[in-house]
Amino acid sequence: MGRGLLVLIVSLAFAGAARAAPPDVDARAYTVVNASTGTVLASSDAHVQLPIASITKLMTAIVALKHLRPDDEVAVTAKAARVGESRIPLQPGQIVSVHDLLEGALIQSANDAADALAAAAAGGDIPRFVGWMNEEAVKLGLRDTHFVRPDGLDATGHVSSARDVAVLAQVAMHSAVVRDIVRKRTDTIEDGAFRLHTWNDLLGVFPGLIGVKTGHTDAAGWCEVAAARRPGYTIYAVILGSPSRSRRNADLDRLLAWGVSRYTTMTLVGREPVVRVALPYGRAPIALVAARPLVLVVRTGRPLVERVVAPSAVALPVRRGQRSTAARVAAALCLPFGLPAGGGRTTTLVRDANRERPLGLHPVIVTVTLNAAIDRTLTVPNVQLGHRHRASASFTSAGGKGVNVARALKALETPVIATGLAGGRTGERILEELAIEAILNDFVRISDESRTSTAVVDPTGGTLTEIYEWGPAVRPEELEMLLDKIRYLSRVATFVVFSGSTPRDVDDDFYAEAIRELNRRGVPCVVDCEGEPLRYGVEAEAFLVSPNQREAESLVGQEFTDDADFLMALDTIADLGARNVLITQETACFALIREDRHVRRFRASIERIEPVASVGAGDVLLAGFLAARYNAQPVGDALRSAVGCAAASVLEVGAGRFDPREASRLAAAVELEELTPVSA
Repeated sequence: MGRGLLVLIVSLAFAGAARAAPPDVDARAYTVVNASTGTVLASSDAHVQLPIASITKLMTAIVALKHLRPDDEVAVTAKAARVGESRIPLQPGQIVSVHDLLEGALIQSANDAADALAAAAAGGDIPRFVGWMNEEAVKLGLRDTHFVRPDGLDATGHVSSARDVAVLAQVAMHSAVVRDIVRKRTDTIEDGAFRLHTWNDLLGVFPGLIGVKTGHTDAAGWCEVAAARRPGYTIYAVILGSPSRSRRNADLDRLLAWGVSRYTTMTLVGREPVVRVALPYGRAPIALVAARPLVLVVRTGRPLVERVVAPSAVALPVRRGQRSTAARVAAALCLPFGLPAGGGRTTTLVRDANRERPLGLHPVIVTVTLNAAIDRTLTVPNVQLGHRHRASASFTSAGGKGVNVARALKALETPVIATGLAGGRTGERILEELAIEAILNDFVRISDESRTSTAVVDPTGGTLTEIYEWGPAVRPEELEMLLDKIRYLSRVATFVVFSGSTPRDVDDDFYAEAIRELNRRGVPCVVDCEGEPLRYGVEAEAFLVSPNQREAESLVGQEFTDDADFLMALDTIADLGARNVLITQETACFALIREDRHVRRFRASIERIEPVASVGAGDVLLAGFLAARYNAQPVGDALRSAVGCAAASVLEVGAGRFDPREASRLAAAVELEELTPVSA
């Protein structure tokens, strides 16, 4: 048999749709930049010279670290201690470490800390230090920038531009010291003598935000440069001259969300077989898979071409994992008329060591949300009933348990499609928000209005108050359309996840009937709900059920006070019909898992973390477990990953949101114990 090369264009992928135009911004200037590529995504008056207030302190930190070590101790000058407006406050002659001064300048935007750094670095000669700042600006190509003060207070001729601020922030973030400081919302210095609080209201609110600096004076207005990280890319957004703090926060949130939505991470080649090649002597063809995944960060809406080059036949013997040096997959951006652009990524093909799937089927996890919503989360310190309050921060996103699971799966780079019901203007907003987040979705449009929900987080008391609307009324024909959608999507589903409450007029056994049908098709189903829909779903023999502790207690009719109670609940729920069980807590879970004809029970937990907001932690835990199992991780690693993801999620506001890097770090601290049931 000949051994020529087989060249196939196996897929043409589009990275979904996203809002084309940037949002309206009420500011004197702004810019949005992809720092990973240098691409300016949007801007307005980005080269206009404007005052930048305390954003100046980024350059102060850069220059100070060229002359001082973080552990150096310096004396505060009298002039620095007297500077006005934002202060720690420091006292003349006080001995303070350079690191503490950097934290004061960058977290609390303290002017006395910035001036103390400048004086210490330049031997008390602040004009000399400012000269160094301007020399550094020239080296960095900041052509619109000139400094007069190290603290950023209003001064004639002290100017920069949105473009220069974006560059300055990126350079500052090259410093590990600066990166560590600007991501903090609060910290103490001087052995706990002073507590610092950030002016960056989006920290812990906008997903993946990593800093960097705010600023405000009468002349500058409200300014900020912020950076949000996603796997494979980082978006910087700058706003100068906003009329108010709340307007700046809202516009910056929208700019970052828009910037992030311009890109998506696509796995062009994963674990599935890419191509089959013939063997001699009439033997069955073998599958070639990627030696490593081929993953690209691509502009949303830009087409990609995936090209497979493989031998038409290979010689015996062939071992699992053996490399085929002539076989490879390349992916690149498409030019007009379908011609691939240069600079694509490639990966080598090897013999498949896993079970084979039909060529062309790319498995995904499908989430089903009947009661999707627009979720609004308000951060309100010291909440009291019957009083008027002003929120210190607000966050709006698409919600509903299935949407939260989909969001978390996407953050974990796990292929996911969200489906469900969406209606009215609220439904349109839900779909718009999903598009902004680049979450692939295929919802059924219904005639009635989708719901909204509100969560009020009190960071001072650690309380969460949730207010839910009733869901929409759903007609029988709309439910049948959804079932048809689920049947279609299930053809490529590794799991189908049924999450959350059901709207009015939907029978309690809707999930159960769908599960029974999918069971007959061999599709594993997951149920995460409460009440009668949960009971029916368990009895329908769902592959996995994931109630939280309260929902599980209601299901088995008993409160849980110790491990024995949880073990009893796991076994009871399994006896009712569930194949596998996760009982979730805020940062822990109990699990019953069937593996190789054995039933194993586990407790996975992590030392308690002071939560910022716990809403959606159970959804993230479930997503972490499913993502790990999708990637064939052992059950122990999957449980550690699940709890790590949940723990990371309680550190951020917004359901289903967390930093995957923080989740990985926390997963390493998860304690996993295999439990033995007590004999009756």
